[in-house]
Amino acid sequence: MSKPRIYCDANPIIELAKLAKKTHTPSRERELWFLSQMLKAAQNDEIELYTSSISIAECVPAGDDWSKDVQEFFVGVLTSGLMFRLVQDSIFVAEQARDLRWTHNLQLKGADAIHVASAIEAECTELISWDGDLNNERSIKKAAILTSLGLQVILPSQSKLLPIYYQSEPTPILAGLELPPIN
Repeated sequence: MSKPRIYCDANPIIELAKLAKKTHTPSRERELWFLSQMLKAAQNDEIELYTSSISIAECVPAGDDWSKDVQEFFVGVLTSGLMFRLVQDSIFVAEQARDLRWTHNLQLKGADAIHVASAIEAECTELISWDGDLNNERSIKKAAILTSLGLQVILPSQSKLLPIYYQSEPTPILAGLELPPIN
């Protein structure tokens, strides 16, 4: 049986680094807790977490901080192979991103289109993001199109794929998670 596949946009990963630096948005702490639980589940080989290789280029600063420890954090989270599987950008992903507009009339910015196409390429059914307001009319229309393509855009707390025993709050956000050190 295949494991649940969840895709993560770059912005929650950046916010996770901000959390480690204590410069995060406090209202996102609950979502960051659920994201950290997803990372634990991925480390325990119970789910598969994916992100695009372009996340490596997007995840550079934690706010205004791109110090050595932030760099090591991002390298450890994104390229260690322990948490995220990288979807490589390719002609197929790029064409799929283009076809979101041409075929489905889904208007996304370039990087967002690559993230959505990467999620589809990886056969993920959930896409974690907090890009923009998920409840405005345009976002609701986009979400309906993505749902028709088999992809739900959600906040981490809305995941139906995270095993239930990872969902019992609260433990400290980063407790038990093996992340690269960040000072």
